[in-house]
Amino acid sequence: MPFRLVAIPAADYGRPFRDIVLRIVDAPIGVFDSGVGGLTVVKSLRSRLPLEGVIYLGDTARIPYGTRSPAIVERYSIQNASFLEAMNIKMLVIACNTASALALPGVRALVPTIPTLGVIQPGAKHLAIANQASDSVLACRIDAGNGRLKPSGVFAQVPAPVCVKFLPPPDPKR
Repeated sequence: MPFRLVAIPAADYGRPFRDIVLRIVDAPIGVFDSGVGGLTVVKSLRSRLPLEGVIYLGDTARIPYGTRSPAIVERYSIQNASFLEAMNIKMLVIACNTASALALPGVRALVPTIPTLGVIQPGAKHLAIANQASDSVLACRIDAGNGRLKPSGVFAQVPAPVCVKFLPPPDPKR
C-alpha cells in the first residue's frame, strides 16, 4: 500500500483522529469545467477509480471561459472551487483548459489543504510521451497561446472558424 500524507485542517484539531481520517477517505473528488466537456475527465476518473465518489460542477451559465479576461476566469474558478470545497471534497480537478491555464495558482492558494490539479499539463505530457500524430487538443486562443501546451516543443495551430459557431458570444454582464 503506498504511503499517503494527509494534512489535517486546523478546524479538526481536538477531534478523534479516526473521525478525521474516515471523513477524508470517504470524501468525493470534485471536478469543475466551464461546461460539459469535463464529463470526459469524470468518465476517465470513474474508469480508473471506480470506488471513488465524484461531484461534477458544469458552469454552463457562464460558458465559454475562453473568451473571458484572466481576472474573470480566475474569479469564476475560485467561486467554483469554493462551492466544491463546501461539499467536503478530498481533491479538486479543474477540467477546464482555460481555468487550468489562468486560475490554477489562485485556486491552489484558496484551498491549500486540498490537492488541486489542472488538465493542461497532464494532457500535454501524455501527448508528448505518446508522440502520436493522430492525437489532437482542441483549445481556445488563451489556452493555445500561453505556451503550456508545448512540453514536447512540437505544436501546430490550425484555425477552426467553424467551431466559433458552436457557442454563443459571452454575455458581458455575467
